[in-house]
Amino acid sequence: MKIIFSEPLIKLSQKQPFWGQFQQKTEMSVEEIKEIYNADKKRRVIIYRGDSGRYGYEQEYFSEDPFEMCWIQTGRAVAGFYDNAETAEREARGNIDWLKDLEDITD
Repeated sequence: MKIIFSEPLIKLSQKQPFWGQFQQKTEMSVEEIKEIYNADKKRRVIIYRGDSGRYGYEQEYFSEDPFEMCWIQTGRAVAGFYDNAETAEREARGNIDWLKDLEDITD
């Protein structure tokens, strides 16, 4: 699985076209380690390993809007990246309300 994260908006060289002056995208591939779902499988947390070898997590919800019908990211771990998948999962369980008391329901 490859996820593309955007860098923050930054002003680049004036030689670039207008649309490239304010945003630069950087590809960072990640390996999905584990998915944890809530009871109705409409929310999930993905534990992943990035290119740097560090681990993190993302929370997503499934949009049932007829024009979407897909998983939408609700936020990244603001605490940063972790040394291993277990630490990333422990942090996710401590920071995400619905995940705190949930038994391990994986894909």
